[in-house]
Amino acid sequence: MKKYVGVLSALLGIVAFTACDKQSNQLADTESITMTAQDDATMEDVIADIETQVDYNVDFRSGGDDDCPTVTVDPEDGSFPKTITIDFGDSCEGPFGKVRAGQIIVTQTAPMYEAGAQRTITFQNFSINGAQIDGSKTLTNNGVNDEGQSSFTREVSGLVITYPDGTSSSLDASWTRTWTEGFDTDFWMDDVFSITGSASGVNRNGVAFSSEIIEPLIKKRVCLWIVSGVKQVTKGDETFSIDFGDGTCDRQATLTLPNGETKEINLHWWFN
Repeated sequence: MKKYVGVLSALLGIVAFTACDKQSNQLADTESITMTAQDDATMEDVIADIETQVDYNVDFRSGGDDDCPTVTVDPEDGSFPKTITIDFGDSCEGPFGKVRAGQIIVTQTAPMYEAGAQRTITFQNFSINGAQIDGSKTLTNNGVNDEGQSSFTREVSGLVITYPDGTSSSLDASWTRTWTEGFDTDFWMDDVFSITGSASGVNRNGVAFSSEIIEPLIKKRVCLWIVSGVKQVTKGDETFSIDFGDGTCDRQATLTLPNGETKEINLHWWFN
C-alpha cells in the first residue's frame, strides 16, 4: 500500500510541477510579448519625435532667443542640395521635459513640397533622455495621390536605440506617410498623418520581430502619441496585435495576445 501511495504522490508532484512550469512559461512569454510591443512603439515614437524636431527647426523655426538648439545651414543662400545641422549641445531641455543632446544632421535635395525631394536624417552623438540614437531615416516626397494629399515614403535604416541601462533595440522600416489634414494651411499644429507599411527589428532581449500596419496609424501633430490604428506583430511563431485606440490623445493601447486575451499597455517610452 505504501508503494502505491508513494507512486501517487510522485505523479501528483510531477503534475503540479508541470502546471507550475507551464504557468511560469506563459507568464514569461506574455512579458516578452509586452516588451516587444513596447519596444516597437517606443521606436515609432522616437522616430516621430525626431521628425517633429526636424520639421520645426528646418521648416517652421524663424530664429528667436532660444538658447538651444542652434541651427546652421550650408550653404546659407537657400540653394539645394543643402545640409542643416541641429545642434542640441551637451544638454537641451525642450517641451514636456525631454532632454536632447548631440546633433541631428539633415541632408536635403530640394524643398520638401516638391515631388521627388528627399530629406535624409543622420545623427552625431545624439540622445533623448539618455537614450543614444543611431541609424538613418530618409523621407521622399512621392507627390500628390488621387485624393489630392501629399504622400511620402519613410525609410528607416539601421535605427538602434541604446537605452540608459545598456540594453538596445533596433528597427528597419518602410512606411508611407500620407498628409491627410492641414496640408493646405499655414498652421502646422493642425497637421494629421496616416501611416502604413511594415518593419522588422530586434527587442531588448535580442529577439527578432516583424510588424505590419493593418489599419493605418493616425498621428496628429498636436499629440505625442499615435491616436488610432492597428499594428500586427510577429515574434517567432507568435502573432499579436496592438490597437492604438479610437482617436483619443493618450499613451494607452490594447495588446491582443496570441491566445486572444487582451491587456492594456502603456506606450510611453519605457525608459523614462
